[in-house]
Amino acid sequence: MKKIMVMISLAAMALSAVAQDKNTRFIRLEVHEGGEDGTHVNMTLPLNTLNAFEPAVRQALTEISVNGQGLNLAEIWQAVKDSGPMDYVEVQEHDSTIKISTTGTHVVVRAEGEMADNIHVSIPFELCDAIFRDVESFDFQNLIAVLENMAGEDLVNIDTDNERIRIWIE
Repeated sequence: MKKIMVMISLAAMALSAVAQDKNTRFIRLEVHEGGEDGTHVNMTLPLNTLNAFEPAVRQALTEISVNGQGLNLAEIWQAVKDSGPMDYVEVQEHDSTIKISTTGTHVVVRAEGEMADNIHVSIPFELCDAIFRDVESFDFQNLIAVLENMAGEDLVNIDTDNERIRIWIE
């Protein structure tokens, strides 16, 4: 794990050095693992390096299905937004609870209790809009533009008992 993180960090530094520009936005990843030997990773990538992931993102969005049936992600996402803040899923098992909800501005996933780490994931609606609004004619450059406009805002936060992961645009 540590070797992989070191390799990723070195690649990120090399890519960042190539793209140093006053107007360049960066996607930042910070991972802090707890414990005595906890790994700490700070990664900075120029936002335009995400273009390399466009084919994989397009493929993943078109392959989402349930029991072999394709899903209309744009329709599902619009229904979620139109519903307003609410709890969508709550699973209780023994002393653990998992909840998926919306706040009106974020999709929130929480897992708490004895059987699960205390996990909190929060994803802004703007990011979901850019990804799910129209999967058929998905505009990857629009996704990059949305990310650029989210400078200073957290994209994803994951907090567990043993680690903290934060992804944001700088």
